[in-house]
Amino acid sequence: MINIAYSSSEYYFKPSLVSIYSLLKNTDSDIHIYFLSSGVSESNKKILEDLVQNFKAQLSIIEVESELIKFASKLNLPLMRGNYSTYARILLADILVDVPEILLIDSDTLIVGDIGNISDHFDANKVLHAARDYVI
Repeated sequence: MINIAYSSSEYYFKPSLVSIYSLLKNTDSDIHIYFLSSGVSESNKKILEDLVQNFKAQLSIIEVESELIKFASKLNLPLMRGNYSTYARILLADILVDVPEILLIDSDTLIVGDIGNISDHFDANKVLHAARDYVI
């Protein structure tokens, strides 16, 4: 089982849905998607649930907006495109305490191949792996 996390708001829901579709379409492994929602509408959550169910993957939708607002307020962090969903990645370990390994995929990432063996590329002695963001 590969645990995958996405963090999205209503603003980024469509790109998130495309990314999740590309993940499910191109990966043969069992997948559990943890979708950290920051105010995504119920109708869009239903669209996501239907998509994931069609691929027989697992889905957990976790509403994190109130936690993110508290976190951002405490540290005086600004809104990003009208919400705080980008900060969910910082709190990922606090939100998903019972998940031993997880891959966070940005909502604008297109998956073009099978990621089933992705854990073969990581050093188990390291807590975090990341890719450089060349845009920033």
